[in-house]
Amino acid sequence: MSDIQGYWYDGQQSAQQLVVLRCSGDQHIEVLSGQSAGHSSPVLVSVPAGQLTFSSRLGHSTRYIYFPNGQKFETRDNDGVDELVRQLKPGNRRGLLHYLETQWSFVAISCA
Repeated sequence: MSDIQGYWYDGQQSAQQLVVLRCSGDQHIEVLSGQSAGHSSPVLVSVPAGQLTFSSRLGHSTRYIYFPNGQKFETRDNDGVDELVRQLKPGNRRGLLHYLETQWSFVAISCA
């Protein structure tokens, strides 16, 4: 899985910080400081993936990953978040709302 770039909100201040989100091999999610986080980039947070809550995909809108203690990661990389969710929760399918909005037959029937 590739890194996901986005913004970090620490839950204490309203300022955002450019970060990279990465899933480590032991099912921990790490948030690394910097746009192209390398091995020397400081880890801001590392938590077990089971403690996270993922926002649903709705078109191309911004996605959020909620961390404990009011922290939040924000990204426009919907495909990256979908891949992360598939990796962490293999039985999980994409959201019903996203499925319905991408099926033109449902849209046409709804308009009729």
